Parts: sequence; structure tokens; C-alpha cells
Amino acid sequence: MRGNQKVRYGCIIVMIGILLGTAIVAINGIYGSATDRQYVGIEHMTQNSRNHLTDTLTYNMTLLNLLGNDYNNKDININKDEIQTKMEVFIHETGMSLCIVDEYGMGYDYKGTQIDFNKYASVSDLLAKKEGIIQSEKSSNLDDAEIYTYTSVTNENNQNYLLIGWYTKNNLNDMYDIDIQSDWNIYIVNQDGNIILPINDSNKWGNLFDYVNDDKNLRASMRVGESGIKLYLCGSEENIICFKPLKKINDWYIVTIVPQSSINQKSNTIIFNVLILCGCFCISMFIVIYYIIKLIKDNAALIIKDESNALRSKFWSQMSHEIRTPMNAIVGLAEIAKYSIDDKSKLEECLFNIDNTSEYLLAVVNDILDVSKLESNKIELSIEPFKMSEIIDIVKTISSSNANFKNIKICIIKSGNVDQIICGDQHKLKQILVNLISNAAKFSDVNGKIRFCIKTENIEENRVKFLFEVTDNGIGIKKENLEKIFEPFEQADNNVSSIYGGSGLGLTICKGYIKLMNGKITVDSEFGKRTSFYVEVDFPLANDSEKEIYAVRTKSAKADSVSITQIPPTDYATLGNKRLILLADDNAMNLEVMTTMLEFYGYKVVTAHNGQEAIDIFDNSAMFQFDAILMDVQMPIKNGLDATVEIRALNRIDALKVKIIALTANAFKEDRDLAQRAGMNMHISKPIRMKELKDKLDELFLEE
Repeated sequence: MRGNQKVRYGCIIVMIGILLGTAIVAINGIYGSATDRQYVGIEHMTQNSRNHLTDTLTYNMTLLNLLGNDYNNKDININKDEIQTKMEVFIHETGMSLCIVDEYGMGYDYKGTQIDFNKYASVSDLLAKKEGIIQSEKSSNLDDAEIYTYTSVTNENNQNYLLIGWYTKNNLNDMYDIDIQSDWNIYIVNQDGNIILPINDSNKWGNLFDYVNDDKNLRASMRVGESGIKLYLCGSEENIICFKPLKKINDWYIVTIVPQSSINQKSNTIIFNVLILCGCFCISMFIVIYYIIKLIKDNAALIIKDESNALRSKFWSQMSHEIRTPMNAIVGLAEIAKYSIDDKSKLEECLFNIDNTSEYLLAVVNDILDVSKLESNKIELSIEPFKMSEIIDIVKTISSSNANFKNIKICIIKSGNVDQIICGDQHKLKQILVNLISNAAKFSDVNGKIRFCIKTENIEENRVKFLFEVTDNGIGIKKENLEKIFEPFEQADNNVSSIYGGSGLGLTICKGYIKLMNGKITVDSEFGKRTSFYVEVDFPLANDSEKEIYAVRTKSAKADSVSITQIPPTDYATLGNKRLILLADDNAMNLEVMTTMLEFYGYKVVTAHNGQEAIDIFDNSAMFQFDAILMDVQMPIKNGLDATVEIRALNRIDALKVKIIALTANAFKEDRDLAQRAGMNMHISKPIRMKELKDKLDELFLEE
């Protein structure tokens, strides 16, 4: 016990250590990220400050050039009053002072005060450069000017003038209006490190290089016009210094200085807030997880019940489809027969097809009843004498008709004596073998192969064991679904029913019947390659009285055979200008019945066997060729709902206008809602009464 406690405490300590280590790494990462973001923010602020100043200088320079253009036909002596008036307006708009001088440097400002500008700069040099911005000389500046902007003017008498504006420190401060944080300092300095302009009033020094302890790298970078951001030691305090040259004035730099302590404080605040949020999140997650676990424990039985109900709901929906589909064919065939009293061959064909479809419907109903009885342990075996060879022949005949449709070859291999008379439920055995081979054919590709092996073993003097194997080279089953396929209300994949059809009860019934016979069934599969089912069941050999019963029954048995009358294909060219209907249904019998009934009422019909085929036919048709589409919902490859959505999305004018009616065995309200959301105009449940369908079509066509 103590050893277990030590292990438990050791695990707790290790977990705490891992959490602490993770927290330390995360905090370091957050701290570094926060610091990096602060550096980026400083650089952005410096860049924005530089852009703001240079953009303002550029804008005012443009205004100065425009003003100079107005003076092209003026004489500064003759038009003095007019020039001064415009200069006053310009000064009011830009905030800088202004004067105009001739090529000798003589002139006046906006007040009329005489100015000799040669005292402040070389006029001839400025006239040669035409326009620009220069820094004033501290020893001789005009009206405390910091920088001058100038542009040359030549009037119609070829007289050259200079229009000169200048900024004082106050002008620059008024012009440079930008919000900065209280502990950030921004300056304009020249390449010698001297302060030209404190954007804010917090400067504590006169020269940048005297303020920085190790100024060599900073001085060298600014000498060659570089930009940069770096941590410098200034006296006893660490500061982040970001410097960028001004674009319009070569010797000036804009410099941002931020104490490292300010960055650390902000980073610590961010980490503190993150830790609080993480703590709140962890506490919330613990609470949520606790209540989720509690909820799962309290409602486990309810969840299982809900899942079971959902599976049963899905199963009965599938059963509704399986029952209503043959019912629809029977109702349609009956209507055709009613209108074909005088056509004996057509009447016989309808009656024959009604008989076959009724047998299929009966088989589906029996499957449902068998599953119900198997679950309630109420089904019983019907024991009678028979030969296994006869069962094999019947299974071969039934299975071959289904396999021939896909050109699948069935190879039957018999080993041992299969002609002995044995006793058992031959009908259930036949159903088991037919189900297994039908499944193999269903899930095999065209031109596939099925191997059906029968082997006998004498286990006792009066009993014989039969070993059956059904192997196909079809799609296979995933390993995780091998056991699932035998469960009621389950299939190997959610899309099996929609792609391959069927109710999904076959294997459930097979397993139930084999269990009743005290046999066993197993499955082995390679996904994408093959599937093999193995059945083991033993039967007692018939005694003399049972052999006599078998002989009497065999002698009185009769075979019935019926020939199928073929319906000649319809020649649509002879039908004239009639409504054209696209009919999509995967059931061949339903297609035949519906086509015949629609043609009887005067419609032309084009058929499709699945949703994808319906899409292709409509997409390749002429514009407005089809008046309506009758769409079965549950079809392989692509169901009717998906097909309708894709048809409505086609890049055609008639795609949104063609009438689409759902003809489906799914008759529940949610099925009608799904059809409407998919874009169908109407929903009609099977079995379909043709008169009702015609009335609905007429109703839709009247809306056009």
C-alpha cells in the first residue's frame, strides 16, 4: 500500500514539475513576444513621426510652387500690394513665414519689410537649384528660422525671383501634432547629435552623443544616413533608441528614446494579465470537465437509449423505402393492367410482374418479421428432409440471375457427398446462402468473381457437417467494421445503403438462423481486395421414414415456368409536341411502370437510373427541353436530393425553373422538408396513383 502511495505521490510531483516547466517556458515566450512587439511599436512610432513631418513639408512645398506659378506674370515692384496679399493668405494656411527676393537677393516679406537674403544664404546657388529645402545657419538666420523652403519664379520679362518660406521652432511644433506615450521622447537632431527640435518638452541633454555612453556605433550609423533601433546605456539607465533620417533634410534625424524600464513594466503587465486569464481559463475548464463527466455518468443510460432510438428510426426509414418501392410498382402495374384489358399480352405481362414484385415485397416483410422474431427468440426451425445438392442448384439459379447482370462469374466447388438426404430447415439454409452470394455480387465490380465452396465432414455415424465458403474480389470490409456488419440496424458504412441499396438485414438474419441451427459464421476481409464468409453447420442424416417423406414430396413436385413479354421501345419521334419528362429511378420495374403510365397520359419520357445520370442528361439537354423531372430520392451513386441541388446550381437559365417532383418511398414529414430544402417543387409518396401525379403535374404547369 505504501509503495502505491509513493508511486502516486511521485506521479503527482512529476506532473506538477511538468506543469511548472511548461509555465516557465510559456512565460519566457510571452515575455519575449511582448518585448518584441514593444520594439516594433517604437519603430512604427518613429516611422510615423518621420512620415508626418516630411509629408507636411512636401505638401507646403507644393503650395509654395503653386503660389510661385501665380507670380509668373508679376513684377515684384509694380505688383507689390497684390503679391503681399497672396503671401498673407499663404502664411495663414501653412503657418510659415514668407518673402520674395530678386536675383540679387533683395526683396520684402509679407509685411513689406525690406530683406537682403544674401545675408542668410547664397541666392545664386538657390536659383541654380530651382527649388528645395535647406537648413538655416545658426550664425545668421532670418527671424529664428530653422529651415528654409524655396522655389524660383521667372516672369514674362525673364526676371528671376525666389519665393522663400521659413519655419521657426514654434512653426514646426505647431505643424507636428502627433500623440505619443508619456514616457516616450522624440527629438529631431542633426548628424552631430545636436538637438534641433524637441517634439515634446522632456529633453535633459543638449547633444545625443554626450547622452549615450557608447556613442561610436550610433555616431557612425548616423554619419552614413542609416536607420536602426538598439538598446543603449545612457548614464546609469538603459534606453531603447530608434533613429531614422528625414527624407527632405539630409542632415536631420528623428530620434525616439524610450526607457527600458517602461518596456519591462508593460511586458510584466501583459504577462500578469495572461496568467490571470490562463488561471481563470484552467479553473473554468476544470469546472466544465467535472460537470461534463458528471453529466455523462448521470445520463449514460439515456445516451445509450437515444442512440438505440436513432438507429431504429434510421432502420424503419429504410424499411419504409424497401416496402414502398415494390408497392409503387404493384400499384402502377395494376393501373396499367386496368387500361390494358383488351391487350392480352400486356395484361399477362402486368400480372406476371405483379406476381414477381409481390414475392419481393413479401420477402422484405418476412425479413422484417424475422428480425423481430429473432430479437424476441420467437422464431422456430421447420425441419424436413432434403438433399444439399438440390439447395446448391436452387442457390446457383437464383444467384446467377443477379450475378449475370454485372457479368460476375460464380465458381462452385463441391467436395464430399452432397446427395445424402439430411434433415433441417432447407428454406432458411437457402436464404442464408442466397444472402451471402447476393451480398458478394452486390459489392463486387463488373466482371468480378465469386467462389462458392461446399465441403462435407462426417462427424458422427448419423450426422454430417457442411462447411460453406463464399469469397468475392469486391470492395472488402474495413477491419473495424467486421463485427458491426452482423448487428441489427447497422451496416459496414453509413453510405452502403445509399450506394448499393438493400435493407441491411441480410447478415443479421443469416447470423440469427445459423445460431438457431447451432452453427457459426465468421468473416475475413482485406479492404479493397476481397471478403470471405465461412459457415459451419451440421445436420442429421434422414432415417427411413424421413426418406419416404422426401420421396413422396419429390414425386409430386411440379416446376412452373412463365415467359416474359417484352415491351417494345417507345419511338419519341412519333409523339409530337408533348411535355417532356425526365424520370429518374434506380428500380427497373418502377421505370417501366412509370414510363408506360406517363406515355398513356400523353407525356414524352427520358429515363435515368441514378442521380448522376439525371444530372448529366439534363446538363447536356437543350435549353428548356425538359418540362419536369420526376426524381426518386434514394438511388445509388448519387441520391435524388444531391442531384436536385446540383441541377439547381447548374449554369443554365432553366436550372432554377424546371419543375422537380420527389417520387419517394420515404413518406415522413422530415423527408418532405428535406426535399423542399433541396429545391424540389413537390413531394409525392409511393405507391403513386397516376391520376394524382397527372393532376399535380397539371397544377405545376398551370403556374408557368
